[in-house]
Amino acid sequence: MMNRLRLFFSYPNLPNLLFIIMLVGLFFSRAILSLSQVAWAIWICRDIFKNVRPTNTLPTWSGWVMVIGLLGCWQAPFTWSHFDYLLTLLMYPIAFHVCSRVPYQTLQKWIVFCCIAAGIGIIYALVQYSQTSAQWQQAYGLGKSLPTFMDTDHVRFGILLSGTAMLVLLLTNLSIRTRTLICLLLVASIAFMAVRTAWITTTIIAICFLIFLFFSQRKPKQFLKIGLLSMALVAMGFAAYQLFPTVQQKWAYTQYDWQQYMGDTSNLRYSDGARRIINTLAYKEITEKGAANKGWAGIAPTLQQSFQLAFPYSPVTFSWPFNQWLFWWMGAGLFGMFLFTCWLFYPILRGIQKKQWTPVAWTMAIASSCLVESTLSLQYGVWLHAWIGAIAWQLQDLSPANDTITESPDNF
Repeated sequence: MMNRLRLFFSYPNLPNLLFIIMLVGLFFSRAILSLSQVAWAIWICRDIFKNVRPTNTLPTWSGWVMVIGLLGCWQAPFTWSHFDYLLTLLMYPIAFHVCSRVPYQTLQKWIVFCCIAAGIGIIYALVQYSQTSAQWQQAYGLGKSLPTFMDTDHVRFGILLSGTAMLVLLLTNLSIRTRTLICLLLVASIAFMAVRTAWITTTIIAICFLIFLFFSQRKPKQFLKIGLLSMALVAMGFAAYQLFPTVQQKWAYTQYDWQQYMGDTSNLRYSDGARRIINTLAYKEITEKGAANKGWAGIAPTLQQSFQLAFPYSPVTFSWPFNQWLFWWMGAGLFGMFLFTCWLFYPILRGIQKKQWTPVAWTMAIASSCLVESTLSLQYGVWLHAWIGAIAWQLQDLSPANDTITESPDNF
């Protein structure tokens, strides 16, 4: 027993230990999550001094976001909010440098750790639902969702589940049937928890996977299997609506929310209506009042002042628009938003060139969430984009051709 403990806490196993600590921080403590990034930075520096070089160019791409982020700092260079956002963006080069330096099998273990963490989070939500199901069904009718870890951030938790499902498809030490079963369980959990952003990201990942799978096949028999899998996924969507009351309630809420929206009133009780109001005000501030390039620290006061003028009797607590491009436009100007867009979508070009589906799928999934959320403005969202993307893209770079699920049709 002592030998196993010594092995677990030994230096060669340090990446696994740090990854577990990072997942604990992701679920329970932002302070631990931040400290884990410091530990990773120290680990990277040690490898640099040992002249251990990354195995691909993705770390270079991940570092460019820090340079682009400086465009929102010069307006008030000694303001903490600027440094705070840069520290959040620092997670990108940390994640990609780490994943480019660890062995293939270590990345495989990390996917298992993500599966375990996702399972724990799902069980917690289901236990909460089973104890007071009637109360939670009513809450869904008001646009709420089941309690989750990650500071009850159900949107980011839903994205974690969809990203974990994508990673499971890259687990080469499991059979394709086993991977498919785990993915279906994760997708069923996403449907039941009724987080609409996760519905969209999961659908995008599934479509990208099926498209790349289709173009990688050469046998008619495999085309039939892909067609059957596609129909099974569509059938799951219809079945989820019929079987899960949470899905029915969230769909009914969505319809009601959009029917209640009125642009000249500020009813922040409904999530979609609140997003539309705040994004509309942010867009008008930028295009009509010149509120672009205000710096990261200038976004919150500009937005809150605009809302106060438009709706003086309805205080707002939101500090950012619910759209990532509006956030960058307001913080770093039109040029900064353009550079951010190029940086964000570069992995799609790289994925197509290398015939790898995960860079395309994960980039499009995150970008879709950025239309209705400032996903990449907060720590949890950046963690999801950076770490899940880094693990998936590095695995596909390292995988032999016949080890990937998209290039092993005889086993599908």
